[in-house]
Order: sequence, then structure tokens, then C-alpha cells
Amino acid sequence: MTRFTIVRTVPLLSLALLAGCVGRDTPLQPPKFDYTLSGKVEKGVARVGTEVSIQEMDDSLRSTGRSYLDQVTEPSGRFSLAQASFQEDLAQITARGTMFNEVRPGQPAEMELEALVSLPEKRPVHVNALTTLQAARIRYLVTEEGKAFEQARDKAQQEILAALHFSAATFPPFREVHMSYPGPAGRQLASLSAILMNNLLTSQSPQQTMNQLATDLAPDGRLDDRDLRIILRHSAEALPLLRVAYNTTRYYQNRQLDTIPQFSHTYPRRLSKALQAPSLFDDVIPASYLGQPNLLAGEDTLDLQAGQQYRLAIFASSASNFVRFELRIELALFQFFQEGASWQQEGQYLTLELPAGGADLSSRLKPLGSSQMKVWFRAIPQVGPRVEFEEKLLRW
Repeated sequence: MTRFTIVRTVPLLSLALLAGCVGRDTPLQPPKFDYTLSGKVEKGVARVGTEVSIQEMDDSLRSTGRSYLDQVTEPSGRFSLAQASFQEDLAQITARGTMFNEVRPGQPAEMELEALVSLPEKRPVHVNALTTLQAARIRYLVTEEGKAFEQARDKAQQEILAALHFSAATFPPFREVHMSYPGPAGRQLASLSAILMNNLLTSQSPQQTMNQLATDLAPDGRLDDRDLRIILRHSAEALPLLRVAYNTTRYYQNRQLDTIPQFSHTYPRRLSKALQAPSLFDDVIPASYLGQPNLLAGEDTLDLQAGQQYRLAIFASSASNFVRFELRIELALFQFFQEGASWQQEGQYLTLELPAGGADLSSRLKPLGSSQMKVWFRAIPQVGPRVEFEEKLLRW
């Protein structure tokens, strides 16, 4: 059994202050203010013992060297830093540790979350997925565009709400929102947290997906990464919301926690619909996420090596205008493995009829010998003349 030693707040700089500096060329200035920082760490809820560090930052978001270390001390994910002394008005809060997985409770996630906050506001500081994404955008706006912290913070919040298709009309500051927060804000945050745990397309960890999202949003506040849009769309559309709600309720009840998060039933659908690709081929799953090369991911030339596995993978929803896929290959050259979708062999063709609700198409091929060959992939529209179709020629 893992045992946690609960350490009360300890200033990391105490010994360094005796020497007059903490890894800086100039001494730290005497502290002017005492603040109490408290809140929850959630992606889902952080376990007791999760490390929480607080670093003082100047107006340019550079560390002053003054920092404190605390821990999550309650099953609700709560931490509390009492009467900590600061010279500056800004701080970066970073939480590192094991957090509840609402989708697969038996696979807790190792996560690092952060928040950039203004200390004089003296409001709760909850560290979650939204504050983490906001921190990356704030840092870019302050350091690259020279904006003041308050202006960057407000701009980042509005951009992230728009990029992730939240209902922004009544959304409070991100630092004040937690998964049990009453109303739409808490429910949407809880659903986003579960979506980030529900990546079924790739082998990425939730932390890697979070990092990729933060990196994409940082420069312009927009969700531009096509591959990431596919992942989020699929994760939202495939989210098992009833199971997530059951897992979360059981987790909280087992720990005698009264305020149990509620989940938005509309947000995952809204996000999935908003990220709908304008073209079927925009939804080809990136080759880099599959472990094997994806033959439909846009490679024009590829040498097939004997014994190596290749993958055919595409996500197509019921919103697509396409109902029939036709792949022309010489099957005698391949060992074919079916996964997910039911491909039918017609002579030297592989064909598939999509069900009404859409499908994940994922299949594997293993060449029986090294070869170079042509493959035709086409999708025939549901409406219009049957002779109209899109073709994609892959040469190996």
C-alpha cells in the first residue's frame, strides 16, 4: 500500500534567503505581501500527495526565485498555502501527480497542470485543464506580444472558450471553476476533462494530448492542428458519458465526498459537430499516431517491405456524404487483417458499405514480399449521379 506523508507548507527559499539570493544575480527583495492560496487540482481529481509548487513571477512572467512547495491534502484534490509571503503580484502554480481517470478508473493518469494567477485577486485558485491551456496562451501574449497580464489573461480565456466551443455567456474566470462548480461551467469542464482521457485513436497519454493542445493554442488562440482536431472530435463523439458519470460518482462516494461533478450531455456533441471535417479525406488518421504507416494518410510513394505491417485507417461519421469506399489492390500480395469495419472482397477489390451511424475504418495489411504498386481509393457520394466520385491514387 502506498503511504503518503502530508507535508505542510514549507518555503523553498528559506535557506537561500540567508545567503541573499536564489539562483539569481541580484538578491531577492524583501516580501511585501502575505497571501493564502487554496483550491482544487482536477483532471480528474488529484490524489492526496500530488505535489503543488508555487513560483513568484514578475510582470514579464520570469521567475523571481521565490517559491513554495505544498501538497494535495484532501481526497477532493484540495491544497492550501497559508500566509505565504510575496514581493510580486503574479504566481505560477504547478501540480504534478496521479489523477483519477474518469473513463478508465483502473488506469490513473500521471498529469502536470498549471495556472498563472494574480495574487491580489484573493479568490480560489483551481488548477485544471482550462487553466493549463490558458497559461500557455498567456505566456505567449506576455512574452511575445508584450501584453499586460490582465489583458492577456482575459484574451486567452475568450479565445480558448471559442476554440473549444464552450458556452461562454456565463463562464466565470477559469481559476474559479472546478468540476463540481454549479451550472454549465462546471459541467462543461468535467466533460472536457473526460474527453481528454478518451483518446482511442492514438497511443498518446492524456498528458501528451494536453501538451499538444496547449502548444497549438499558444500562438494564436485557435485550434489549427488538423490531426489534433481529428483526435478531439473522435474522443468527444465516442465518449461513454453514462459510464463516465457512474465511475465518477462511485469514486466520490467511496471517499465520502458530497459534491459530485455533473457532466454536460450537450458539450461533447457540440464539440464533435464543430470539429466536423469539411472533406472526408481531411479525416484520414495521421500516420504518426498509428504505430505503423497509414496508407491513406497522404503518402504519394512508399516502398512496402515484406513482413512489416501497414494500416488503412479513416474515421467517417454519419454526417459524411460518402457511403461507399472502394480500395483496389492485388490481394495476392498481402496478408489482410480486418479490424473494426467489415471489408468485403470482390475479386481483386476490397469494398465497404458504411452503416448509417458511421464507422471507424481500421485495417492492417502485411506484404508477403517487397513490392511497389498502385492503389486506388475512392468514395462514392450518397447523393448525385453514381458516376461522380473522389479518387486518391497512392503509388508504392
